[in-house]
Amino acid sequence: MNDMQRLCAYCEKEPLPQPSRGPQRQYCSPKCRQGAYRERKRTSAVTDPSRGVYRERAHLLAHLAAIYPSHFQSDPAEPDWPVLFISLPTGQACWHIAPDDLDLFPHVAPGGDTWDGHTTELKYRRLDHATRIKAAGQWVA
Repeated sequence: MNDMQRLCAYCEKEPLPQPSRGPQRQYCSPKCRQGAYRERKRTSAVTDPSRGVYRERAHLLAHLAAIYPSHFQSDPAEPDWPVLFISLPTGQACWHIAPDDLDLFPHVAPGGDTWDGHTTELKYRRLDHATRIKAAGQWVA
């Protein structure tokens, strides 16, 4: 690829022939331009810093939910924010998930155990204990 060509900024597949003057092309198709727009909108931590923090947290929780048994249940008090239940080897841990972040959880189905009554403090003690055990290599998930 020479200096006058670059890959599509979204799909990174095709080298884009660049015009000799005028604005440089960034996308190989309108579909890629729209995909990039949707991605920017989804990850717009710059315009709403607190939203970015929730999105980052959701990425980490999606990873935990892929490692340990997990499921969603609705919360009558917050029906638009489903509750993610993760069964850690040290006990249950639950988090509300923002509707905009549900796209990160296609691997989590509804149903399963009900809330065991744990507090936020107990949830994080369970998570910390599970982390120490995992780091020590005492179990494989």
